[in-house]
Amino acid sequence: MTCKRNYNLVKNSACLQLQIELEANGLEIAGLVSKNASYQQILEELIRYRNAWLDLDILPPVSRPMKEDNMKCWQSYEGHWLLGFSDSDTEDNSKPDSLQTINLDSSTLPPAVNFQTEYDQFTVDPSQQLAVLLSENQEELRILHIHLRSSVTGQPHPLARRPTLTATLPEGFEAHLSRGLKRLRFGPQIVGSTLVVNVGSPQEWTFCVLVWDWMAGVLLGHIPCRDAFCDIGFLDNRHLIAYTAYHHEPDSDNESDSDDESHSPSESGERERVLHIQLSLYTIPYVKSYHNADPTGQYDVFCSDTLCPRVFFNFPSLRDGFDIVPHRSLLWLNSPPGCITHTSRSAQFARPKVPTLALTLTLTKRGYFGTSFHTEGAHIADIYYRIFVDTRCLLKHVPVGERQKTVRWNEWGEQATRWFQEDPEFIDYRMCWVGWASGSRFVKGNTVDDAQALSLFDFDPLTVERHVQRSHPDYIPLIRTPSEAAKDTKAVRRGKGLFVPRLSYGTNFDGAPSLQPSNEVFVDFVRRDQPTIVYEGFQESIRSRLPYRVVTKLSPVLPSGGWFIDGGRIFAIHQWSDAPWEFHVFKLNIGDDVTDLSGD
Repeated sequence: MTCKRNYNLVKNSACLQLQIELEANGLEIAGLVSKNASYQQILEELIRYRNAWLDLDILPPVSRPMKEDNMKCWQSYEGHWLLGFSDSDTEDNSKPDSLQTINLDSSTLPPAVNFQTEYDQFTVDPSQQLAVLLSENQEELRILHIHLRSSVTGQPHPLARRPTLTATLPEGFEAHLSRGLKRLRFGPQIVGSTLVVNVGSPQEWTFCVLVWDWMAGVLLGHIPCRDAFCDIGFLDNRHLIAYTAYHHEPDSDNESDSDDESHSPSESGERERVLHIQLSLYTIPYVKSYHNADPTGQYDVFCSDTLCPRVFFNFPSLRDGFDIVPHRSLLWLNSPPGCITHTSRSAQFARPKVPTLALTLTLTKRGYFGTSFHTEGAHIADIYYRIFVDTRCLLKHVPVGERQKTVRWNEWGEQATRWFQEDPEFIDYRMCWVGWASGSRFVKGNTVDDAQALSLFDFDPLTVERHVQRSHPDYIPLIRTPSEAAKDTKAVRRGKGLFVPRLSYGTNFDGAPSLQPSNEVFVDFVRRDQPTIVYEGFQESIRSRLPYRVVTKLSPVLPSGGWFIDGGRIFAIHQWSDAPWEFHVFKLNIGDDVTDLSGD
């Protein structure tokens, strides 16, 4: 009787249904668009958004060339293009000083903002109208300048106590702010009043992470990474997650030649080997006192607190003779916690925490002379892994109190991760593996003849379990003989599950791209009882069982070198030449004819 009573209670309450749906999708209501919106209306709009992703129900693509006059770098964020460009008439205009914002749902182009300050990297938080500009000190590379500006006026941000913060890094560290790739990756990150800046050099294995309260103008602490590679991001508004690989001390005084972006051996013919790879969870400290703020905004990083991890999550050990390629081993969190994921007619939705981590790990044989990825792309001798991590499993290990904890791989890795081994033939590092996850979703185009089959993967265990029995008129049964099914199972087991084989489509797949794509899709699941086992480069085989759901469009799309997700859109990049880049934008077919400020 109690179960039936609870069922009827939920069935008759739109408020409870909405709360359940929000929790199941890892979302929260960030704000109301309509003051008269009812719980039922918000619930229906949220379900339409959810179903569009489940069914990969997208509208025909719209071509959007990107204007590149003097463009130096760019980002996509919450349904906007953000273009950093130079407005200077001087010959030496290699650095941007202005910012152009393009709303993808508006035909009106707002005026560009000239900051009157050259910068090397930037990021923008539209909800706070905040632009953070990073610039190197040309005379002293240990010095980093952080400019806090209004993204609307270009003037100092009104909520910042200090318009410019200056950090002097410890000895041995330099503020390398490379813009070798126009799409910024190692840029600053913002959640609320917390600003995280990661500076250093992947080739030189030195990084220094600075954690600020930008409103108070206080350096909360730093994470020094010497003889280590570190990529870091927000897990939620109180935690940071770092993806780190550490070197042991060299056996001799010879040091590796780190100036070359190729896989360079040391003078003795051997590079320092990687001792261990870890994920590290940090708690963001609070501002102790506004008296900690330097009145000049200048900080000696060495004198600030060194932040220590709460939890270490160890990875398996590398096999002797293998090393990590740091600039090809990345942590990608496409949208920080709290940013707007979707705006319907009634409400704005946001993710309070990151549900899935997307990692890449590139290994090479020590002493191998490779080629620069800037000119040659991926190298056939390297080993390329994509790793997806369920963050719910990580948070379960956070200890009570202030003590530290180390979690061995066999205590967390098998159930919390899914590993894939990529084929170097299909990787182009000029796009820096642009096809990245957003939330728990990952988009990929698998080449079939002169087209690509567009697939969407979802690594949220709750989504997989909840919708395993979902049916829809546009779902086409997978046609597989027993031998074909066995081949697919073997592909998953060998880490090839990101490649959706053509044989799975049967005779229904049409290899010619269409401007009016069909809504029909193929849906498949990989459960925990189908493990992936990889071993190349490691001392022992690695098992991973994180379940996932994959939906593939029947209608093929034009081949693309890179895919990524931003809110309710999927983007395909078709050019890298000096001519304007061409993007195809696939928007979710939701039926909410409103401005989408998304950033999921």
